[in-house]
Amino acid sequence: MTRPTEEPGRPLEQFREYLSLLARLQVGPGPNGQVDPSDLVQQTLLKAHENRDQFRGTTDAERAAWLRAILANQVRDA
Repeated sequence: MTRPTEEPGRPLEQFREYLSLLARLQVGPGPNGQVDPSDLVQQTLLKAHENRDQFRGTTDAERAAWLRAILANQVRDA
């Protein structure tokens, strides 16, 4: 059986503002720092999309936690 194209719950893009807030809190605002928070958010959403088959949750809260973990890895790697 193939996986449906559209997953249940909120689309990943709807978490962008939430992830932006978290990224700014972790690395500081704007491009004055070494890392631009918006770049981290974009990379987070890209990784989440590429690895969407690894998401095992069912709720928006679980999806948010999964995205937070991906963001934390992006911050660490930056």
